[in-house]
Amino acid sequence: MLDLIIPHYTEPWYIGKKMFEILDVQRGIDFADIKVILVNDGKENALDQKHFENRPYRVEQISIDHAGVSAARNAGIRASDAEWVMFCDFDDTFTNIYSLRDILNALKQGEGYDMLWSDLYIEDGKSEEWHLIKKDKEDAVFTHGKVFRRQCLLDNDMWFNTELNYNEDSEFNAIFHTKVHFQRTGKLVTPTPPYAWCWRKESTSNRDGSSIPAAWGHFKRNLSVCKAFEERMPLPRYCAMVTRTVYDAYYTLNGKHLESELQDMKRQFAEWYMAHKQYFGRIDVKSIAMIDVISQAEAKREDHDKSLNIIDWLKKIEKEYGTQPKA
Repeated sequence: MLDLIIPHYTEPWYIGKKMFEILDVQRGIDFADIKVILVNDGKENALDQKHFENRPYRVEQISIDHAGVSAARNAGIRASDAEWVMFCDFDDTFTNIYSLRDILNALKQGEGYDMLWSDLYIEDGKSEEWHLIKKDKEDAVFTHGKVFRRQCLLDNDMWFNTELNYNEDSEFNAIFHTKVHFQRTGKLVTPTPPYAWCWRKESTSNRDGSSIPAAWGHFKRNLSVCKAFEERMPLPRYCAMVTRTVYDAYYTLNGKHLESELQDMKRQFAEWYMAHKQYFGRIDVKSIAMIDVISQAEAKREDHDKSLNIIDWLKKIEKEYGTQPKA
């Protein structure tokens, strides 16, 4: 019924050990209903097969030429033969011994749905005092805590963008919602959040030097989602996505000391903005305020220039990069 697709790169076994150990002790399920597809991103990164012997569930370990997390997830989709797939990270975990029971029970009632989402725990490792954040609203940021009907992904040509190693999951989720009717998505109701996204200092998004590639990934994700929204979403939703992209750029590119690696992004944003500015801000004040808060949390630089508000910054962009090109 359910395949757990887990990409693995160079992480040592002890990082993923907790995931497999909590799977071993799941209660109230038939282990024949699940399979783990572990996809090694790089054939030289395969883990010792002894780690997967004598597990009560099937583990299929496959390897691909190194191509990034998106390619690994796509390989997992292709290798799956289950009705449903769930994307997990090697360093994450399920929260309790009944997590899969609760998920499988919900799936058995999931006729008519193509995606179900659950509450999700997120580790906050950035603050001084470690704590869990409970996400109890559906969002387009995480693929985690969500289950997708595999045939729906195939029918809609839904694959992870192999050009992105940052924000590839939020792009996937956002574009998925443009292709699937909202009534075919629903909440996977469980007594407690079944999945925990775990923070790790050495992860791709947290390691030293990740800020510039992450900014580019964020920007490319936004442009890709804007294009999908323009093609498939009502005008207010498209305007909201354009507005979100502008706010994200404002908090990313309006720094007092802009790195040379971001200069080309600033130029690309300027060209894009001048071709799409007629859609910026064409939403209600409450939505704009919400977008502002989210963009500050996700895109704001430490050296953000607060002396220049977003309207003045955009005027500066237009002045710097000339007249509006043809859209």
